[in-house]
Amino acid sequence: MNNNYFIGKVSDDKCMFFAETLKDDNYYRIEFKILEDKLTVANVHSSKKEPCKINLKFKKNKVFLKDDKLEINMQAKLTFEDSSTTELSLHKIFTEKDVVESRYDRFDFVSDELKVYYIRSIIKSGEMYGKSSFVYDNSEALSDLIYHIDHKNIRVEKSYLSETIELEDSISLAQEFLNKMGYDINIKELINDNTIRIVDSLKKEGTKKIKRENGRSTYSKEEHRKIIKIEKNNNISFPAILIHEIMHHINLPDNGERTTASDYLTEGVSYAYEFLFLESLKGTKYENDCNKILSHEVETFAIGAYFAYYPINTINLYKEKENFTIEDIKSKANIEKYMKDMGIFIKDRMNLKEIVWHIIGHYIGFYIYMEYKDNASILTKLKEFNSSINEKSFSECLKIIDINGLQDVYGKVNSKVDELIEKYLAKDINDKSLKK
Repeated sequence: MNNNYFIGKVSDDKCMFFAETLKDDNYYRIEFKILEDKLTVANVHSSKKEPCKINLKFKKNKVFLKDDKLEINMQAKLTFEDSSTTELSLHKIFTEKDVVESRYDRFDFVSDELKVYYIRSIIKSGEMYGKSSFVYDNSEALSDLIYHIDHKNIRVEKSYLSETIELEDSISLAQEFLNKMGYDINIKELINDNTIRIVDSLKKEGTKKIKRENGRSTYSKEEHRKIIKIEKNNNISFPAILIHEIMHHINLPDNGERTTASDYLTEGVSYAYEFLFLESLKGTKYENDCNKILSHEVETFAIGAYFAYYPINTINLYKEKENFTIEDIKSKANIEKYMKDMGIFIKDRMNLKEIVWHIIGHYIGFYIYMEYKDNASILTKLKEFNSSINEKSFSECLKIIDINGLQDVYGKVNSKVDELIEKYLAKDINDKSLKK
């Protein structure tokens, strides 16, 4: 029997005591109200569909509250529907820092068996993958993409962008590039009509680390219009990110509602044009900084794949066996590594849907970037691709840039992406397994 105990926050000023237990792979949670000097059962939840009929008898039931510390000393006999029993026993002092708001927060403190139950439940509910049927339905193909890139240990040495650039010059560089790519869009007009909103957040000297500056292209429900928000900086990453967000703006429908294809391909468009912009600055004083940004994106690509690796492959395991157990995981992966990485994913409330957006986006962006070096005609296809993601299906859009579906990304695009990865000293790392 696997038991867990915790204090849970149920409102701003109210907490309850909870006991969790597993029996024959069925989950039970007993909720206790905390009175002045004792606990009283408030509710019982079970993973079983039929009504939960269990009986709890206290052998010891003491509660002490003093100086914002809660001491619980309880012992109880829990009798299940089939007359089997288990003992609930705890003597612990809780402080404010012990109060948890969800199962995500208590992941580290429960048994591996309960962790498996948590994992199964967030797959079943769709929480793990943002309730996206695309991620769930395509988990096998995504696993191939993630398996490939995750086995590249890419760690770029931290460095700084050395060249500064004025805002006006950044805007001019971005405008020149958009004109060259055939887009009839005026950045200054978008700034003047408040479509593009630049926030002044220049970092202090010496803190210009390479990182994704805040930028977002979205639909404002309050204003009923599309807008772009971007933080200003004084290095070459600003026009690169500006171009990235403008591409999102271009292919975001006027009502803000994307199709599935648009949802999962818009990052590919934006990364492709961002990387092509950086390529256009080769031979200028910004070349070294552009290389640093590209190397950082390769690392970001690998990190995203790393954190998606176990969740995606656990979805595949769930498809094979909905009630998979701790033993099923142990047969496929190093359990300590698995629980550590899944714990980070769950506790940090990572969004697998958004990670997949960027994995697909990086793949397409790097592919276009590398293909352009040998075949400039890919630019025409890229522009058609951009204009089609709200009109055609996911696979139809990929065909425009000569990719025959998500499965083909693994076989065809990887050869291009590998060239870029090898440039940044990729090294094999240990196989985490959990593959078929």
